[in-house]
Amino acid sequence: MGFGKQQVLVALATAVLSACGGGGGDAGSGPPPPAAGPTTIDAAAAWRNFITTNQNWIVGGVGNDNKGYVINITLTPGTAQVFPLNGTTYATTTAAVATRIGGIDIPTTSNISYFNPTTYVLAGTRNTDANAAPTCSETTASVVPPTSAAIGSSGALQTFNDRNGCLSTSTSEGTSTTTWSVESEAGITFFCLNTTTRNLAGAVEATESDCVQSAADGTLGPKARVSLSQAGGFTLVARN
Repeated sequence: MGFGKQQVLVALATAVLSACGGGGGDAGSGPPPPAAGPTTIDAAAAWRNFITTNQNWIVGGVGNDNKGYVINITLTPGTAQVFPLNGTTYATTTAAVATRIGGIDIPTTSNISYFNPTTYVLAGTRNTDANAAPTCSETTASVVPPTSAAIGSSGALQTFNDRNGCLSTSTSEGTSTTTWSVESEAGITFFCLNTTTRNLAGAVEATESDCVQSAADGTLGPKARVSLSQAGGFTLVARN
């Protein structure tokens, strides 16, 4: 979900970022109430459902630029396709992201994720922005989450080499690293994909966290939260 350049929701960061021009607790208080959602989920199933089932989330929030953002995210499994960077055929899913910023619609962007249909290990992504040529990212390390993960747990998911195009000769423009985590907010248990994108010098360019509600068995629910930050200072948290 998002997210840097490699998430299933990679288009979200492109659309939003291109449009940019706690107190201490009472020592006497008790611990927070337990989450109403499950405390442990099948994270492997949540990941599998993320890339193999039809999903839609609409989230909104106000960025630190004081503009309102409405983000419509649609995931659609597709037919098997050849990944441009290695010529191998994989199962695919497409994330289409329609964004409204301050009442103005931004052209829809899309991201195709290529993955092994048996192991659900991601091989790479093809990212399309309406205002630029497609770019591709290939995994240099890729795993799947565990079948049992408690709230507060996290782990590695993917590391990517981000290319400046989708040809075998396209050069690298940086790297991205995605982790998974299980989080709880307002009694909702979330399965999250968290991406940090770095340039060739290793400096952080952007971070993205895409969180969706998950049941204990990994079934994805209607609630979602997307958090974005850019090195230039832009931040946004959008929820439904």
